[in-house]
Amino acid sequence: MMTAEVFYQDVRGALARLYPGAYLTSWSGAEWHGLTASFSRDYVLFSPLFEKDDTRRHYNQLVSLKKIPMAAKVGLIQVDSPAGGFTVADVHRTVVDMLYDPVLAGGDEIIDEVWDNYLALPNADTNTLCRYAAACGMPAVLTALKERLGV
Repeated sequence: MMTAEVFYQDVRGALARLYPGAYLTSWSGAEWHGLTASFSRDYVLFSPLFEKDDTRRHYNQLVSLKKIPMAAKVGLIQVDSPAGGFTVADVHRTVVDMLYDPVLAGGDEIIDEVWDNYLALPNADTNTLCRYAAACGMPAVLTALKERLGV
């Protein structure tokens, strides 16, 4: 059993221990990569291993769990942390995952902010976004990307 003290010393690492095989993304990834000035105390985890979409609370932290149909590991970064590390989506996969579930990502206003900030990055690459969406089997994201790009 994990105590609140252990949990709060390294929340991301603790979540990785509680949900092996899951990765931080969506709003959590956007915050990690500095793509949004908005702050959330909640965490978003994606995994093909979840039985269904769910929301859980751990020591007053809201954790949204999103079941994804794909197991593609493109764009995932392993980060060391005191609790043993965690996995976070890279900046490109974060944008793709936000477009996969716009409501969970915080809605249109947050997605627009993240999109603008992403495009301002020196390593922004819309071809990578499309490649990730295709590798992950996300046809709706490919459509959303084409709309945003005016293609």
